[in-house]
Amino acid sequence: MKVVPIESGATVFVASGRARFSPQEGLALPMRSELDHLRRVLDSCDEAEVRRVVVLGSSDVAGLAETVDGRSVQAPRARYAEVKAALEDECVLRAEAGMPITSVRLAPVHGAGKSRTMDLVRLVRRRIVPLPSGGRHSIGFVLLDDAIRALTWLGQNAAPAVVAVGGGPTPLRDLLDQLAIAQGVQPRFVPVPIPKRGLRTVATLPMPSSLHWLVRLSLPKAVQMEVPIPISPLREVAARLVSAC
Repeated sequence: MKVVPIESGATVFVASGRARFSPQEGLALPMRSELDHLRRVLDSCDEAEVRRVVVLGSSDVAGLAETVDGRSVQAPRARYAEVKAALEDECVLRAEAGMPITSVRLAPVHGAGKSRTMDLVRLVRRRIVPLPSGGRHSIGFVLLDDAIRALTWLGQNAAPAVVAVGGGPTPLRDLLDQLAIAQGVQPRFVPVPIPKRGLRTVATLPMPSSLHWLVRLSLPKAVQMEVPIPISPLREVAARLVSAC
């Protein structure tokens, strides 16, 4: 992967962790590729004496933790998350050496152009909507607009080596209620009891992305917002998501 020239005093945002994973090759090759690329970028940032570096990580590095912030212990459960955890470790090492860098534990993002956002918006158009465990648990996401504002703030201000960027508690039922109101529909919500222990076991297994998404919706997760910006209320979130789709 080629590293573009970096201007002196610039603010640099780094998106990584996009390597393809092959069951035949294992994790070693994509891990090395991603780390090598990140290190080249950060070396260039050092040489250019940049103002700030913000690396987009993932809240998935904390595994099945029900609440995620910048201090949550790493416990990745998937290959993607393992790579993100390794990249986060590199950022922490650079920060300890004096680099003005922050790795962001970014929650799943909902907004325009996101296929899972469209899935959620369409879900409440059904006559009957099943709700895992009643839907009173938080599902852990962040509105695209809020994520952009948080990243912009991080690019302009000093921050810890690792911070979380999420919407805080985001109860599934509350979100679906607001999505239904925004679309003028009245689905019937049916609670479906699901044992948490069984879900946590299933969440660690390989599965199609569509099934993985359903498991995500069923497990409690709250990703904190550790950047001083106001979080959009769920009513406003729902209105924006519907208009984006």
